[in-house]
Amino acid sequence: MHGDDSFWRFGHYDGKWELQVMVVQWEGPHQPIVMWRPIRTWDAEPEPSVLNEAKKEACCSDNYIRYCTRCGRYMLKGHMHNEDTCQGCAERYLGVVH
Repeated sequence: MHGDDSFWRFGHYDGKWELQVMVVQWEGPHQPIVMWRPIRTWDAEPEPSVLNEAKKEACCSDNYIRYCTRCGRYMLKGHMHNEDTCQGCAERYLGVVH
């Protein structure tokens, strides 16, 4: 439910433990820009269950990750063609060229 493991980065930054999510924005049709956005921070290293809950909350908000109803995969918002179809499915099933 939390998307691909590559969507997330967790580490110790500036004295805090931080969960970050990958954000993809497009400068042009073939120029994705990848950034990491912090979504939760902790003073002490959190338990794995706490990390999973933070990922789940981020997925439920639709701000970062969306669900493709055609292929059934969770995708980064920047890789979605529209609200419910990923770019790959839009090319495959709708004839869209990215």
